[in-house]
Amino acid sequence: MESITAQEQFGLMRIGAMYVALPIGCIREVVPYPAQLAAMPPTMPELLGSIDLRGALVPVVDLAALLGRTPCAADEPAGIIMVMRVQDRVIGAGMHEICGVVTLCEAQRTALTIPPGGGMAAGGLIEGGFVCEGKSGVILRAAAFADLPGIIMAQDRLVAATEASQRGAPSLAVTAGTFRFGIPAAIIEATIPARPVLPSPVEDGLWLARVEYNGACIPVIDTLALLGLGSFGPAREMACVLLRMGDGRRVALRIDGVLDMIRIAPAQIARMQGFRFGQDGLIGGMLPSAHPVLLLDPDALIAHAGLQRLSTLEEKAQDFRLGGHGASEASGKGQIGGEPYLIFMLGDGHHAVPLRQVTEIMSHASCSLVGLEQAFGPCQAILSHRGMAIPVLDLSAHLRLPPCTAPAFLLLVSDGERTAAFPLQDLCAVERLVARPVGNKGGAMAGAMGAVVRTSEGRTCSVLDLAELIPPAI
Repeated sequence: MESITAQEQFGLMRIGAMYVALPIGCIREVVPYPAQLAAMPPTMPELLGSIDLRGALVPVVDLAALLGRTPCAADEPAGIIMVMRVQDRVIGAGMHEICGVVTLCEAQRTALTIPPGGGMAAGGLIEGGFVCEGKSGVILRAAAFADLPGIIMAQDRLVAATEASQRGAPSLAVTAGTFRFGIPAAIIEATIPARPVLPSPVEDGLWLARVEYNGACIPVIDTLALLGLGSFGPAREMACVLLRMGDGRRVALRIDGVLDMIRIAPAQIARMQGFRFGQDGLIGGMLPSAHPVLLLDPDALIAHAGLQRLSTLEEKAQDFRLGGHGASEASGKGQIGGEPYLIFMLGDGHHAVPLRQVTEIMSHASCSLVGLEQAFGPCQAILSHRGMAIPVLDLSAHLRLPPCTAPAFLLLVSDGERTAAFPLQDLCAVERLVARPVGNKGGAMAGAMGAVVRTSEGRTCSVLDLAELIPPAI
């Protein structure tokens, strides 16, 4: 009898309105559902027929009927066949959709007891239930398929004899722009369907946005830019693949959709011959086909300096809200090694602001501002942005510095309800740092947290609470 470890990867699929999960090691591959199945002896009512899988005959069962649901053909035609491997045997099951890869821990799984009969042909197929990212369903026990009365299973010629040692590890095939990529399942924590995201708080060639997943706010990477194959355009919703970067750190690669789960024998891979396609050697090979799949190198991904840097910026999403003009977050310390800070330059000094306060950074030259007279106090100008009139505040005056006469950026900061903009001279970095108190904040000027951070370059920066500088009335 199979047992599920404390944390394991599963392939997540949909049958009608029900989701099913199967340990990814038991999934041989996923193939399109043919226009017609070949006939098989009717040894059981749920046996639909068979498919010719590269010269191997694979029986196909109606999993929906086995689980007591309306058969696939009756409500929605099955679009794919999941080929499962049970020891040295294979069997196919009709599915409507492959939803990706998910890692389920014990807290997300529930033991289920299925009574004899119960409207199901085979209660032994169900290992338990799961709840993950708003989806709930059942976990299947692959070995139980071999015990079904009347089941016909085929020998897995693809894993038998000489090919047994050559078969590759599972990969997730995804689309991004006009390309198809294969991402090794071993470094995937989960696939995240299209959902609203926060914009990136800094202008970064890789960092597109931030996405919430299980209470964390995770950087979303422009996959095309990462690989040197173009870039994604801006979007309010994004689908992602969540990668494990080690030490509990994660980043999300933006994708358009999930296609397939594939296993590729080394002999099938077209090697790069020492040439570097894309950037930083991240593309390790190609699977030739009518729609070629570029295979990403897992070791190169994990070692990539840009991904490593951004993976340190994961935050706790304690109050993750999306509004009509963008997004804001309540305060919350980062999960690993302190909290992310934006380091910027104003005058001759360097300062830091908690990244959780930052909603957006804009080029000053691209903004249309309405200048105001000094009678308006700290408000220098008004910026029209995303349907809001945003006050532009003079941070130099608060810090008792000479005016910033040639600002390069406007830093948009939110206190959770309102947004204000601050002109900045230059942006330096985003780093996860630990703030250290340097005195009694009660005697400090408004906006000063009474703390400093020390950057990786050894620069000491004062920590500012820019949200506190937004006046109650302007």
